[in-house]
Amino acid sequence: MKIEKTHIVRLLSLMLVGFCLVIGLGVGATFAGVVNNINQEDFGVVKMAEASKIYDIKGRLITELFAEQKREIVSINEMPPFLIQAILTREDRDFYNHGGFNFWSTARAAVNNVMGGPLVGASTITQQLAGLLYANRNERTIFRKIVELYYALQLEKKLSKDEILELYLNQMYFGHGCYGVEAASQFHFGHSVRDITPAEAVMLVIQLANWNEYSPRKNPVKARKMQETILNDMVDLGYIDRETALASFEDYWKNFDITKSAAGAFTLRKDLAPYFTMYVLQQLDEMVFGNLNVYQDGLEIYTTLNLDFQTEAEALMKDRLEEVNQDYSKELSIKETAAESYFVPLLDLLSLSYNMPHMHVDKRRHMINTLDTYADDINPTVDIVSGLFGFSGAKDVTKETYGWQLKRSKRTQVQGALISIDPYTGYIYAMVGGREFNSDNQINYATQAAVNPGSSFKPLFYSAALEERKITPSTILKDVQMYFQEQNGRLYIPNNYGDHYRGDVPARDALCFSLNIPAINVLQMIGFDSAISMASKLLGVHDPAEIQRMFPRYWSLALGIIQTSPLSMARAFSTFANGGKGIEPIAILYVKDRNGRIILEPEKERVAKTQYGGGLPQLIKPQTAYMMTDILQGTVQYGTISYAKRYLGDISYPLAGKTGTTQNWHDAWTVGYSPYFTTAVWFGFDKGGGSLGTHRTGATLAAPIWAKYMRRIHEQLDKDRKEYQELSAQAENELRAQGISRNASVEDISRENHIPIYWLQVVSENRRFDRPSGLVDLDVCTKSGLRPSSYCHPEDIKRELFYPETVLEKECTICRDEFFKAMDSQEKFDKTVRVEIDIPSVDLSNSDIPDPRRMPDDPDDYFEWKERNKD
Repeated sequence: MKIEKTHIVRLLSLMLVGFCLVIGLGVGATFAGVVNNINQEDFGVVKMAEASKIYDIKGRLITELFAEQKREIVSINEMPPFLIQAILTREDRDFYNHGGFNFWSTARAAVNNVMGGPLVGASTITQQLAGLLYANRNERTIFRKIVELYYALQLEKKLSKDEILELYLNQMYFGHGCYGVEAASQFHFGHSVRDITPAEAVMLVIQLANWNEYSPRKNPVKARKMQETILNDMVDLGYIDRETALASFEDYWKNFDITKSAAGAFTLRKDLAPYFTMYVLQQLDEMVFGNLNVYQDGLEIYTTLNLDFQTEAEALMKDRLEEVNQDYSKELSIKETAAESYFVPLLDLLSLSYNMPHMHVDKRRHMINTLDTYADDINPTVDIVSGLFGFSGAKDVTKETYGWQLKRSKRTQVQGALISIDPYTGYIYAMVGGREFNSDNQINYATQAAVNPGSSFKPLFYSAALEERKITPSTILKDVQMYFQEQNGRLYIPNNYGDHYRGDVPARDALCFSLNIPAINVLQMIGFDSAISMASKLLGVHDPAEIQRMFPRYWSLALGIIQTSPLSMARAFSTFANGGKGIEPIAILYVKDRNGRIILEPEKERVAKTQYGGGLPQLIKPQTAYMMTDILQGTVQYGTISYAKRYLGDISYPLAGKTGTTQNWHDAWTVGYSPYFTTAVWFGFDKGGGSLGTHRTGATLAAPIWAKYMRRIHEQLDKDRKEYQELSAQAENELRAQGISRNASVEDISRENHIPIYWLQVVSENRRFDRPSGLVDLDVCTKSGLRPSSYCHPEDIKRELFYPETVLEKECTICRDEFFKAMDSQEKFDKTVRVEIDIPSVDLSNSDIPDPRRMPDDPDDYFEWKERNKD
């Protein structure tokens, strides 16, 4: 047995040696072949920077991207030691010991590529620098790794380790348009890299691998976790002690403000759509893994943005935000005055009356100091006073005043966002991400916001109820004040806006008028699982962990207490517009390099996926999408959006939508669509605690902007369509002149007139909300949701949509009961009321003139009688 085992071990050893020789010879031959094709004169030569350009869907320039001409190079001797230690810990722990590459890491990358696996990283710092300076960063192959390796070896020969590190830290891309560690430090922290802390050093370092993933501006949770991991590794490696690491980490996050950031290179340029530009750069970085330098590579980036639409969006949002912020400042000033007038004197009175020294605040009348005193010292004292003397007013006044003052902040302001997309293609046509894009505000609320959608969320789970046949548009729902028991046993008592209740209402009207109690009843009917499953699909959320975190299982879920973005809401509503199919928002059509070669075609990939991948995913049935659209058209005609109908003008396109307002009027929404465009408008706060005011709802604040914008872009669509028709006629005349008898195609018009084809394809289409087969429409009584009887008033009878299996054959009994109840009341009236008519010459006993007070026996005459005697 020992002999056999020895032979097996020897055989395996020989096979392993042979495999290594083959791999070594293969890699060596490949290396030699690649090196022979390298121009040796390229070493030490860096390509001249050339600005990249971003174009809209019609080929018009949006902006140019260029690197800052004045770049401060920081010597490695000026950099804090823990920055160097952090970069070694994260990127290359064996940097000072290897000769430019790590053999085993490189071998693993080669084997993975040969075997068809993913290309593994693990490049050394020298290789990364060589790749940045000399390799084609668009390639993700073993050949690029060999080029990097060759130049890495050359760099190791020419430069010292410290010189390589210095060049690396001053050249590498750190995200957000920042090249070099000094620019990155100024962007994130507002001070030089010379003055950073250990935690700040680690935060800079982790941007190198994937800034989209670990940017504290985009993903603070992931950034924090990775930062903590690297700091712990530095402790384990003996670079810093644990106390220093912990103190630096805690101090970093204590002072972190996501809304504050320093200026990057992109703030120096003229940009017609700055929020969209940043979104495009983020998308581009994800597509090419940070392998393109958009500020130096001379790219041409063609996008979906329509500058005509963007201009309208910018103007409307700018004016509205200025107006709202002025009103908010005035209201806040009134509240501060009230607090100063009543809050401080009241505390002084209590302190004098009850000799409580902690309550003396007259020497600290500045409001912020007073509030700090209240929170830390006074609040407990007021509790005692209120309890001992029954003076509940003291507690009430101070509590309310403190609540007001939580809103007081120089940086608190009303923000807003508008996003407009194509419900069929996902093209992003317009994007306004905030009040103003500048060095202090680069958060894109259109895509990055995590805010409550309020009642605009309701159609997402109502569609699940329609899909599952739990309700029809005519289902009668209870709109009366009631309580609901949560899973933890607590009672939840919601109310409607203004505390108005309508009693029994059809589901259609409950949604159009945004009634809260019926919405919770619908959620009860379908359950949390169905509601969350449908909503997550429509919003494009697929990760189970994120779904669990995003959707709390409380009844207030029906009122939209989740956190999402305007882009996600526009995506969800687009599903209703296009027959129930899901779309992926897209911003980039294609990208050319400086030589005019197309290197990326996201739009072509999208079309191929649609054509050959089975089409767009069918998230909900076409019939459900059509019913929801039919209901939401009512919101525009007579529901909560009807307030803004006057701003729509004489628009000829069908429109549907939904408003939303969150608790304490913190957020105001309108999300709506036509067959061509889906637009979401949001107003709210960049920090918690603010209130837009009781009169500023989704209907009054967001809906007018939505209506004005939708009118203007549809007017532009008509203008572009007319121009397209003229070009089409010209093209057909030219074809006939050539003896070709066919209609001009979009391709013909694009080619002959040098117009990008993408927008022409949109204007050439004739889109409608097409009704699918599989639905029936029947008359129903809106009081009962059942088939009308002869007792139902014509005004209560409406045509309604149904899945065939949900049609109820029962007739309405409510109207009949009302009729007989009225008959019974008439009989009582006849027995109790007597009228003496003192006209002896006229005998009415046998007259044909009816008594106007008496209810007729015939139901056909009942409604006329009821109208005549309603007073």
